[in-house]
Amino acid sequence: MTRPHVRPSNPHIWAQFCFDQNLDQDSTINRIINDMEWFNSIFLSQCNYNLTLQFAEPIQWCKIDIQMKAEEIDDDTKLSEIKVIDDLRKKIEINNEAYDHDPNTNSNPPCSVIVAYVNGEKFKSGKIGYAYDTNSMPYVVLIPEAAGSGALAHEIGHVLNYTNSTGNKDDAEPDPTQPSHNVNPGNLMYHIGGDKISDVQCKKFRESTIILRP
Repeated sequence: MTRPHVRPSNPHIWAQFCFDQNLDQDSTINRIINDMEWFNSIFLSQCNYNLTLQFAEPIQWCKIDIQMKAEEIDDDTKLSEIKVIDDLRKKIEINNEAYDHDPNTNSNPPCSVIVAYVNGEKFKSGKIGYAYDTNSMPYVVLIPEAAGSGALAHEIGHVLNYTNSTGNKDDAEPDPTQPSHNVNPGNLMYHIGGDKISDVQCKKFRESTIILRP
């Protein structure tokens, strides 16, 4: 299948966006677009680094029947238990293998992240987002209905840290009790995500191996 992409002239991440077919299509698509715009604006305004999140398939919306409501998913839920997402991930991983692995020259870049919007208010744990560390592309992010626009940016922040070129998966300013989260209230990567990104976080985010460059 041809991909009618025009490669951005700035660093970018290709993401496949999906949503549970039980969700209202129009409102969910608007929500996804708003969440992407929030991500792009916070990185541009605070990191002086025009990193953007881009649609892997800009023409097609991926509608899926997850068959698990958000309230059935908790910290112990394995990705393999969410079969439709796990199957989609495996399919995309195989497709990715067909592409040039050099992120600086790849004219059809691989999909780096699957973002799935889940039916249900919050996860069983009370969280409003999960980012699965799959150790290879595509990584997986789940967003329930109660999540605000900052949840997507927070979870992609986890993925950027999971894929750090040095192998250090913790936040750049880790909370000693939750090293994947930032120690400072109000920060994007605080356990209750805010809207601030520090210079040291920006530097570490740049080291992610999933960022494609023009």
